[in-house]
Amino acid sequence: MRRKLTILLPCLVLVMLGAGHTAAWFAASRYLEIGFNDWVANRRAAGWQIEAGTPVRGGWPLAASLTVPDLALSAGPQHALGRVSLHAERVVLSLTMTSPDRLGIDLNGGGSVQVAPGPEVPFSADRLHVEVPLGRSAPAPAVVLEARTLRAPGLTVGLLTGQVVGAASPTLTLSAEAIDLPPNIPWAFGPHISSFAVDAGVRGGLPPPGALPVMAEAWRDAGGALDITHLALGWGPLGVAATAHLGFDGALQPVGTADLRVIGYAKALEALAKQRLITKDAAMAATAVLTLLSRPPTNGGAPEVEVPLTLHDRTLSMGQTPLLHVPELVWPKP
Repeated sequence: MRRKLTILLPCLVLVMLGAGHTAAWFAASRYLEIGFNDWVANRRAAGWQIEAGTPVRGGWPLAASLTVPDLALSAGPQHALGRVSLHAERVVLSLTMTSPDRLGIDLNGGGSVQVAPGPEVPFSADRLHVEVPLGRSAPAPAVVLEARTLRAPGLTVGLLTGQVVGAASPTLTLSAEAIDLPPNIPWAFGPHISSFAVDAGVRGGLPPPGALPVMAEAWRDAGGALDITHLALGWGPLGVAATAHLGFDGALQPVGTADLRVIGYAKALEALAKQRLITKDAAMAATAVLTLLSRPPTNGGAPEVEVPLTLHDRTLSMGQTPLLHVPELVWPKP
């Protein structure tokens, strides 16, 4: 009798655990389906256009998932400027046992995105994953992004990661590696960017949806500004670390200040002059000034220089030396 109990009890425990796990999976998959349907209804009530195929549950036993085929959504009135449209061949929503408080969103297959009145841009990726916190328990929930081998026409990004924290005045962390730019454009520093990273905060909150110039004007009038607390760029001969403060002036043209620490400045300025982005005289003058101001790092390596930049009245200046005239930012008419 004892021997039978010794065999039966572990089996019974395993059966109960399996049944409990299966019940939890059914509950989580139903939660995903109900949540998706509620989200679609709420977005449609807010004026979005959303179409999708029939969702399919899956993921057992490691996760609960809901696969939504052929998802197409558009945010904003039809034909409105700034209207965002997204199409994805397959979107997979998932909840895992290890992180039941975070919703995973994977875009599998190809897709396209469009910001009116711009063209539709197709994209694909080996992995395109977003994590969104569920509930409001965290004081500043973070949305996390990871993309591997992200491809768009003429552009490839080997690795892209990011995080957005907060909603009213969000902060953004973004990094990218192995960026291949369109090869048919004569880039001054070459078509390959080795790395890019930025930490930034948005002041003034986000304006309500609308036409782009109306949104930009409302954001500016509310004290809107972009504070970049850290930026790092490695592109060809140029290495940059920077902080910046950016916004719009009364004519909705970009203005701001930046403090840069630069290495490889001589070759970078020479490349800009070859592409006629700045004049040869401006390149020679800037190189001479930067050479006088440069200093070797304490731990060795190439000389670096601190460069103060100002953008005002569409003129980019280094200190008191104008470098280039920035083309006018032409906003689409609402």
